[in-house]
Amino acid sequence: MGNLQAAHDIASLLTVSNGYRQQAEAMLAKARLADERAMELCRNMLAGNLQPAAGVFDLNVIVKELAMMQSVGLSLDCHDEALPVAGEALGMLRALLNLCMNAKKAGADEIRVTTERLGGNNARMVINDNGSGMAPDVVMKLWDLPMSQDGLHGRGLPIVKKTIDGLGGVINVRSAPGQGATFTICLPLWDKGTPDA
Repeated sequence: MGNLQAAHDIASLLTVSNGYRQQAEAMLAKARLADERAMELCRNMLAGNLQPAAGVFDLNVIVKELAMMQSVGLSLDCHDEALPVAGEALGMLRALLNLCMNAKKAGADEIRVTTERLGGNNARMVINDNGSGMAPDVVMKLWDLPMSQDGLHGRGLPIVKKTIDGLGGVINVRSAPGQGATFTICLPLWDKGTPDA
């Protein structure tokens, strides 16, 4: 009976150890993805090209990459089919990372991202957080605000807007103090009959 108990205890420890190893592997995969994206950005900068070559990317794939890179509770509800957008994937990922980092700075511990296909060959993405929210005067000048609420940063949101504009899209925000923020992004979908951007 002693050997059975010992074997059971060892198996339990191995189960716990395996769980920790799987968590570490998942974190390592996130770190690898972040490293690859950072290296891609560095290569473009060293080549003197701050705007990498555009192509066509699937909005759902970018959202799933975003989820892999986030530690805050990020839930996804992605459209069942691909949502092809003509443009630069890394720029879109940077814009979404910026929105998520801002949500974290505002105390959000839950961020929900949904994607859907709209009529007229468009896609909509909604990023909703449960952070502290923003006052109406902040929302009104959000896209050209030179500094963040902490006074240290603030270039991120204008860059987000520029990225979305560059993709031919529109971004809007709805927020109030204590009610988090909801960013809605509408993008034209790539039409296979038109050349890549």
